[in-house]
Amino acid sequence: MGDVRHGALESAFTAEVYFPMRQYADYARVALVVRTSMSATQLGPAARAALESVAPEVAKQTWSPVQSLIDKASSPRRFVVLLLTGFASFALVLAALGVYALISYGVNARRQEIGIRLALGAAPGDVRASILRGTLTLAGGGMVLGALGAMAVAPALSGLLHGVSSRDPVSLGAALVLLGVVSACAGLLPAQRAARVDPSVALRDG
Repeated sequence: MGDVRHGALESAFTAEVYFPMRQYADYARVALVVRTSMSATQLGPAARAALESVAPEVAKQTWSPVQSLIDKASSPRRFVVLLLTGFASFALVLAALGVYALISYGVNARRQEIGIRLALGAAPGDVRASILRGTLTLAGGGMVLGALGAMAVAPALSGLLHGVSSRDPVSLGAALVLLGVVSACAGLLPAQRAARVDPSVALRDG
């Protein structure tokens, strides 16, 4: 038959061969697997009725859907992944707040410069685009360093992954896109504020 994972969901596939049970009298335990379109609640009584006259000891056993066994095997890993997701979400919020605070500080520090540019004829849209370019440039440098660091430590997390490699380009690309969008949104409000600077007020304050 097809290859089977024996130890854990993330273990490597191994070859599987089935032999008739009567050829081996020293088997320790037997698992009966039934493929059916019936629900779990319907299968139990139907299977017990069919096995009662053939194997009464087997008929008395409990029945569980295969999916419940898979969920039980993966529950420790699922908890760790949910915990890491929570920490990652918190870190993402902190990163967004950090970008917003830094860009806001930069806009306030350049208030007089922005006022002069607007007084000399710069369009508010150009000022807004300039602030956003600076935001994305700053975020881009951080994302490059973060991606290199993630690729370096990813093999250590391979035991938590199932069905995806530790350096999956789609996952890494999605994370970078998410960080780029969050950074752009964090820098959008300071950029909007910079575009609305009153040149006369900025020059007078300066």
